[in-house]
Amino acid sequence: MTQGPRPTAISAARAGLAAIWCGTLMGLALVIDHPVGLAAILVTVCFCGWLVGCSRVMARTAKYAVPLAAVVAFVNAFVSKDGVTVLARLGHLPVLGRIDITLEALVYGGILGLRVVTVSLVAALFTAAVDQDELLRILRGRSGRFGLAAAVAGRLLPLLAADGARMAEARKSLPQGVGVSRLDLVTAIATGALDRAGDAAAALELRGLGDGPCLVPRQKQRWSRHDFALMASSLVAITIVSVSLLGGWISFHSSSRVTGAWGFGLLLTVALMTVVLIAPMLQRRGTVR
Repeated sequence: MTQGPRPTAISAARAGLAAIWCGTLMGLALVIDHPVGLAAILVTVCFCGWLVGCSRVMARTAKYAVPLAAVVAFVNAFVSKDGVTVLARLGHLPVLGRIDITLEALVYGGILGLRVVTVSLVAALFTAAVDQDELLRILRGRSGRFGLAAAVAGRLLPLLAADGARMAEARKSLPQGVGVSRLDLVTAIATGALDRAGDAAAALELRGLGDGPCLVPRQKQRWSRHDFALMASSLVAITIVSVSLLGGWISFHSSSRVTGAWGFGLLLTVALMTVVLIAPMLQRRGTVR
C-alpha cells in the first residue's frame, strides 16, 4: 500500500469519496462498450495517475495487464461464435468444434482487452492514491475485529515481503530432485500472513482494542471543496454516460455485425466525460493536509 507523493484532490478528500470516484471510473469502464469511450477513460486514468505521481506503479501494473489483455482478446477470437464476417476458417477442433475467426469476435476481443487494462490501471490508481488507513478506520467503525485484522495485515506487508524473500532463498538451497512449486510458496506466504494478522489482532483485543464496534472515536469534519468536487464529478460523469447510452450516442455492438455510434454525440459525450473526471484533479489549492 503506497501513496502518491504529490498532493492532489484524491489524496486530500475523504477516503470514502475518493474510493467512490475510483469506483466510478471502474464502473464506466465496465458499462461502456464503445472503443472510443474506453480509450477516453484509459487516457483519463493515465493522466490522473501522472498528476498523482503514481506513474511507476501504473507502469508496473501495465506490464501484467497488457499481456493478460492480449490473452483475453486471443481466446475470445477462437471461442466466440458471434459474427458473420469470417476472416479465417480453421476447421474442426476437439471439444471446441468448428473454429471460424470472425471480424466481430476480434473487435469484441479487443474491447475486452482494453477493458482489462483500464480496470487494472484504475485499481492501481486506487491503491496508490487513496488513503488506505482512513478506509480501514471507516471499516473499523463498522466491524472492530475485522477492521483491526485488516489494518494489522496491511502494516505487516514489509515483514511478509521479507518472509517471502527468505522462503525463496531457502527454496534455492534444496537439493536437486526436491522441488517446491511456486503455488506452495505463495500458499505458505499467504497462510503466514493470515496467521500473523490473526495473532496480532487477538493480542490487541486482549488489551482492550476490540471492545465495542468502534475502536477510534469518530471525528465529525466538514466537507472540503475536494470532497464536493469528487462527489460532483462522479455524479455528473454517471449522468452524462447514462443519458448518452439511453440516447444511443455512445452505443456499440459487435454481435452479428460491427455497428456503433459515430458523430457529434459521441465526441461530445467523450469530451464532457473526460473533462468532468479530470477537473477535480487540477485543483491544487488546499490539497496538503
